[in-house]
Amino acid sequence: MKKILPLKFKGTMRETMLKYYQEPTGTQHQIQRSENDFDQEQGSKEYGFWMAYRQLFLFAMRHFFGLTNVRPLALSSHRSKFETSELWRRFKSCARAIGFVLPGSNWPKDRNQGPFPSGYTLECAAIHQLITRLRPPELFSCDQAKFSETSGQIISLLSTITARKLSNIITPQTCEMIETWSVERRCGMPTADTFFHDQKYLFMHYIDATNQPAGVGMSSFAVKRDIFRSFFADFDDGSRMDETMAPVTMVSISEPLRDIPVSLELQQNLELKFR
Repeated sequence: MKKILPLKFKGTMRETMLKYYQEPTGTQHQIQRSENDFDQEQGSKEYGFWMAYRQLFLFAMRHFFGLTNVRPLALSSHRSKFETSELWRRFKSCARAIGFVLPGSNWPKDRNQGPFPSGYTLECAAIHQLITRLRPPELFSCDQAKFSETSGQIISLLSTITARKLSNIITPQTCEMIETWSVERRCGMPTADTFFHDQKYLFMHYIDATNQPAGVGMSSFAVKRDIFRSFFADFDDGSRMDETMAPVTMVSISEPLRDIPVSLELQQNLELKFR
């Protein structure tokens, strides 16, 4: 998150993000529903900032494997990640779309950009790199200008392809699996399977959803959701958007499990764990 801020910003991260937040015209705030879709919600500037601020953290949760060198547990060799430069491009695009204008940010630099049209830089670079790899200039008589022109034509074709829209899905908040509760297993670094499985649910639309009946246990997504909401509480109209706002109010345990008593032994284990 700090890489989207100026190198020598003053104050807290939230204060700095608020400084660079611009309220949209008509107070219609962009709420990301999926990687390709945005909804609009009306609200105050404070509401818009708090939603935008949380959405950037959700993006980082969805793509920490790729944005950083951190890897989920039990990652097999056949699992691949998005290209890091592509994820940073999406991160920048998301930040702009939801209202952040961050001058002088320490964004990772895109490599091999080349002389391409504005807006096509990253994809043109990838296509141009592939063409030159297939026909290396040192081995073939090549017109580099033609390569760049061809790359632009391919991108023009790709730009006509519309993004796939995600239909409504029910978030898996509960499961029927019974297992011994483990703080490390359930609240620590996710496994590769749960990381990839839960990616499509880590949006505000699903964080706030309650459209599933009770079950025996909490799903891996429900654990992520409750951890997120314990740090980033729902917007409070009476609160200011600075450090005096307290998103530290713990969210009560998920609805399906709220009435299940916690054993004395588990309480003692948790107390020891967090001392």
